[in-house]
Amino acid sequence: MKPFRAVYITGLLLMIMALTGPTRAQSVPGLLLPIGGGYTDTYNGFAQQAAANARNGLVKILVLPAPYATNAEKITPSERTQNLKDAEERRGQIEGACQRNAPSGLTCQVLLLPLFTREDAADPKILEMLSNDVSAIYILGGDQAVAMQAILETPFEARLTELHQQGTIIAGTSAGSAMQSRFMLAAYTTNYAPETALFYGAVDIWNTEKKRGLPFGVQNAIIDQHFYQRARLGRLVSVIVRPDVPHLGVGIDAYTGVVVENETLRNVFGLYTVTVLDAQTYHAADSVRYVSLSPNRPPLVS
Repeated sequence: MKPFRAVYITGLLLMIMALTGPTRAQSVPGLLLPIGGGYTDTYNGFAQQAAANARNGLVKILVLPAPYATNAEKITPSERTQNLKDAEERRGQIEGACQRNAPSGLTCQVLLLPLFTREDAADPKILEMLSNDVSAIYILGGDQAVAMQAILETPFEARLTELHQQGTIIAGTSAGSAMQSRFMLAAYTTNYAPETALFYGAVDIWNTEKKRGLPFGVQNAIIDQHFYQRARLGRLVSVIVRPDVPHLGVGIDAYTGVVVENETLRNVFGLYTVTVLDAQTYHAADSVRYVSLSPNRPPLVS
């Protein structure tokens, strides 16, 4: 792997990883492949990892569109139909990428998991699709909070956890990336945006047993996505200096993915960069203060 390029910014260690080629997928537990947004420019990197994790000559990939939903408890027939139509387009693209990247002798099978609600997450027909021969599961973009509400503490999440422990790769883009962090960055809170991200309370971070990311997700860092494209440096800084969360942040650009193996960032694929914010190594988080600028505004991270 190429070395990090490091820059120190007021106690935070900012590291931009150089892009390198794909690595070989490992068996137990499976790799995590968070992607910072977008699809086509990272399909090849994902497909190469999935093909390397083939089982008995089959690259079986399941596509999970749960982040497309707007409500974890219910969905209208028209919304379900539209969501499945949109997800089918992505499924076809992933299947094409698999076929392009699978070595001769491997067969690609890419299936769509029709899961949008908690009721779906207990459906025996959907659970049956989570067979032991699944090479990878790809989570689409959308709303990570709704998706986690749909699957948290359901039979689907339990089975997903089993598969990952047995070596199945878990990948996902945008919302599907955020879900791969146990301490999940859900969104800005109401009335906040990139330009106000450093104010206290600007970011909704899920860090309890009832509000979290996937249980097997990255434990020691927080993942953010669309990082430079949507000016999220301040958002990630404001999160990692909090006392109740990990003090490491991984900001993944759109059209860029990360290979995580056993809590170690092994590689980067796609077009752009990955930023690692470290408020832990030199104890930057311990020196954070919140400064009040006016009585009508919340305090600001200092």
